[in-house]
This record gives sequence, structure tokens and C-alpha cells, in this order.
Amino acid sequence: MDSKFFITVGPGLEELALFELKTKWSSIHPKVDLPKCQIVKGGIELECEYSLGVSLNYFLKIPTRILLRIAEFKVRDFPKLYNKIRKMNWREYLKNENFEVKVTCHKSRLNLTKKIEKTIRDGVKNYFTAQPPKKKDLEFKHETIEINLNFLFDNDNCLISIDTSGYLLNKRGYKTFNSDASIRETYASALNLRLEQLIQKEAITSPLQLVDPMTGSGTLLFENLLFNYVNKKQEFAFHFFNLKFNFDINAVSLNVKSTFDSYKGFDLEEKNIKASLNNLENIKKLTELANISFKVQDLFKLKKNDLGTTDSVFILNPPYGKRLEIGEEFDSRFYLRILEYIMNQFTPLFIGILVPSLADLHKLKLKSDQKFTLIEKLSFKNGAIPVTFYIWKKN
Repeated sequence: MDSKFFITVGPGLEELALFELKTKWSSIHPKVDLPKCQIVKGGIELECEYSLGVSLNYFLKIPTRILLRIAEFKVRDFPKLYNKIRKMNWREYLKNENFEVKVTCHKSRLNLTKKIEKTIRDGVKNYFTAQPPKKKDLEFKHETIEINLNFLFDNDNCLISIDTSGYLLNKRGYKTFNSDASIRETYASALNLRLEQLIQKEAITSPLQLVDPMTGSGTLLFENLLFNYVNKKQEFAFHFFNLKFNFDINAVSLNVKSTFDSYKGFDLEEKNIKASLNNLENIKKLTELANISFKVQDLFKLKKNDLGTTDSVFILNPPYGKRLEIGEEFDSRFYLRILEYIMNQFTPLFIGILVPSLADLHKLKLKSDQKFTLIEKLSFKNGAIPVTFYIWKKN
């Protein structure tokens, strides 16, 4: 019997997440056709065999979590909720009563979240009182992985999910050093994927280098480099369920040739380059690396000779939010200056830049607009800030 999964994704990035799933599925599960997938706001719904679904935690880089749907029923009062919870087979998912509860209510008669959570915990407690955990499971609590139960009450319908990931999937394990307000890894992967989709349409055969002139702790470059890397040593929440995981992770390899032959990161702050180099050392422990380098250098002092003769593609996430106050004095000319300098100084084949949507870059007049064409405008939220990823192509 197939299980139902919900792959959570940052709103606005669902199509890219589905593309990643489709392109990687045949390598992950070559003998199984991709199940029917349905995009909804904030994620992707699919049904497949349990082991196939949870195994996606290893491979997908754009999703934030992978949820397993475990029950769904109508409920309008607390006694019925309690009885439903206490009769469920919690031993399949829980070792004991150490778990977190997230409750969301929408147009339901049950809408007191604290009372709902207490009812849930009381029901689970009753279950384990009747069927006590094994002695080795009684005090089990993982140091870093949380067992999260999600309860969605919508129009008197209760949908229960358990998080098979155990933590946000942007925590790859390699990045132990951060710069201020660096981009989340899942978002960085999505932006890299969209940029590569457009590059691949051009059938470029010459070597390419990916350049980030405001690299921070290196996230944009590292996420491109590691997009097809499988960290087979990572632990996830589903490893601690009492459901059989029948899948040989060691038999899978995503051998996909990268679009880029080399990577260069620059930043004006020495502490950011140190963070990038320290993260690079962590990555070297995981996998073989392409030609990648980092250097302290202000973008506006960077020259074409610093990049060599290889054709370049630029990707960058300039300061905003915590790093650059956004408010009434917000000035789009800061980002316009960055774009003009890159276009005139380096004439790269493509430029991908993430900026606050408030900047409205597509409405501004570029002096270099005859050299470049705007071909993409992807909007989503980075935390609470609406942002847009613009891509320009050299004419």
C-alpha cells in the first residue's frame, strides 16, 4: 500500500522543486515510474511506497521538509479527538512521549491550539500507558533530530503528518561558518537550478565558470557544486521510526555533469572569505571538488583579468534586510550600480541577482540594456522579505 507524502517548499519555488524531483527520480528509483505529483501552495503532494518517499530526504536540495501523512478524519469536539488519538498505532512512529506538536487551525470548531495540543498529548500518553515502550526506548531523545507531529484542522477535518526529516533540510552538514544574513541553502539551490535551466537552453560547449562577487560564506557556489551530491551518512527522523526502510542508499549515485568547470568567490570582508574557506574544508571531507577559489576583493575593484579568460556566469545575493536596512530610504540605485558594473566590466554570458522585490529592477533603465536582455523574474519570500531573482542574458 502506498503512503502519502507532502514535500514542503518555499512558496514560489514549487515548480523548480518538482523539476528537481522529476529529473532525479529516474536515477534514485530507476525501476519505478515517477508517481503522479500535485503542486499546491507551499509544496508537492505525491503517493508512493514508504521507503521510496522517505529516501528523497537524501537527494532533494530545494525542499525544506518531507512530511508523511499518517491519518485524516472529521472531528468537531475534543472527546472525539482524544479517542481518535489514543487508538492510533503510535508505536510505528514514536519510541516514547518525546515529540513536538505543531497545530494549525482554519475554519474549524476546534481552534484552541493549547487545548488541542494537550488533548493530543493526553491521547498519546493513554496509548503508551496501555502499551508501554520498550525499556531501551523509554528515555530515547536524539541530540539534534526532533520528532515533529503536524496537525492541520481545516473545516473540521484533521490531517495528521509526521516530519520524516527531523530538521530543516537546508542544514546540509557542511556549513559550520556563516556570514551575516546568508541565504538559506534550499533557496540557493532553487536559484542555481533556474539559472542552469536557462543556460542549458543555449547549448554552450565552451568551459564556464560561476562567479559570486559578494559570496559571503559561499552558499550560492557550494549549493551549485553539491546539487547532485548525496550525503549517505546523514541521519533523518525516519531512521527512528519503527517502519521498515527497504532501500539501499549506497546503490545510488547522481552522476550528472556540472554546467560549470570552475567557481570563484569574492567578498570585501576578510571574515566572510575565512568562513567560505572553512566551509570548503568541511566539504573536502565529503566529496571531491571542482576547481574552486575564494579571495578578499571588493566587487568595485574587481577587474576582468581577475577572472581569467574562461566565459563567466555571475550569481549574487547583495546585502539587504539585516545587512542593508529596507524602508522609506531604500534606494534601488545600489543594485543598479552593481548590475552596471558587472555588465560593463565583465560582460558575462548570464547574470543572476537576488534583490528585494521593492527594488523593481525590471522597471529601471540600464545603460547596458542593449548588451543584455532580462529573461527571468522569479519572486518568493526569503524569510519575511519579498525578494526577486532576476536573470539577464548577454545579447
